[in-house]
Order: sequence, then structure tokens, then C-alpha cells
Amino acid sequence: MDAKRDGGATAAEAQALDSQEKQGLGVHMDSDRRLDRIASVNRVGPDGWCLYADGYRCAGNLLIDNVGTTYERNTIIFPILSMYHHWIELTLKDIIVMGQYLRREPSNVPFHHKIKDLWSEAKGIVRRFVRTVSEPDLDDVTTLIEEIAGLNPEGVPARFPMTKDGRAAFPFDAPDIDLDDLREKMDHLALLLKRPLSLLAMEVDFEAEYRQDTYGE
Repeated sequence: MDAKRDGGATAAEAQALDSQEKQGLGVHMDSDRRLDRIASVNRVGPDGWCLYADGYRCAGNLLIDNVGTTYERNTIIFPILSMYHHWIELTLKDIIVMGQYLRREPSNVPFHHKIKDLWSEAKGIVRRFVRTVSEPDLDDVTTLIEEIAGLNPEGVPARFPMTKDGRAAFPFDAPDIDLDDLREKMDHLALLLKRPLSLLAMEVDFEAEYRQDTYGE
């Protein structure tokens, strides 16, 4: 993959973009375009769970880091909760997909949004394949995920102001949210998940190499 992390582009990429006629939200490159403002969405394959997840977490962080007025705090809290919930969901599904591969099961991505249930499945995979992760760390992950799930069950309240039966998405007595505390907890959760994600990815690479050498897959 020849993506540029700093947002730049090679001359060949610029020429390719310049030769394309795109409609709608797409872009047609010309001399006035800044290449560092162009984003590509076509360089991620079906296994790009971690890239999507990183994007949603980064978006939540950027919103918190750049919030200013009281109005902003009380409006962007909803997309912030959505971004973090979706980051967790995608990360756990990444773990589940890797676990299915290592168990030589067909890929069967759960398409629900219940992060507590997803973590219950992902935790079993971590325990089986990443034995160096401690139980206290797994307990901390459980606590943080349950806290987010409690604030934003299935990711729904932060996306819509009312429930299906017409009630307010968040009850009147819902607790206020300290944005700095939320950011700190999400950073801690990311740190806790980094090790099992990295080690599982290594196991997947080893397994893929073994299958290639043994079966030519």
C-alpha cells in the first residue's frame, strides 16, 4: 500500500488524479488544488478494520481537543460518543475476525453494535491466543467498555435525540460528561488494547506464512 501518512502524493499519483473526471464529492485535480487536502478512500481492503477504527478514534480526539464554547461542548458530545463507540466496535470486530482466522473458521463478522457482547467474544480470543495479557488488564478493558456502553447503549442515543417509542434518547438524570476524563479513559483503553491487537496481528502473519508454505494458500 503506497499511502502517504503525511497526506502528500507522488507525482505519479497527482498525474493519475489529474487524469480522472470525478463527480459529486470526488475531485478533479487542477493546478489550484492542494495535494495535502486530498483524502483517498480506495486504498483500504476488506481487512482494513484497524484503519477505520483509528480514524474514528482520531476524530473523537480531535473534537475534544478543539472544542471551545459551551454550545460546542453540549453539541459535539454526541458525535464524540459516537466516534468512540464506533472505534471500540471496529476494534473488537478486528479481534474477532483475527480469532476466526486463527481458529480456521469462516469469517463471520457480527454486524450488531453491542460492544459489551463483542468484548465478551473478543476477550475469549485474547485469552486463547495472547496469554501474556494479564487478567487485571482485561478487567480494566471490561470496566471501560461497560462505562461507554452504559452512556451510549448500542451507539444509538448519541445518534438520535429520541428512542423508537418517542422518549428522549438520554434521560433527564443522565450524568454530565467530563471531556478530559473521557479522553483520558479512551487513551487508556487504546493502550490496553494495543498489545493484544499487535500480538494477534503477528499470530495471523505467522499463520498465513505457515499456510502458504504448507498448503500454498
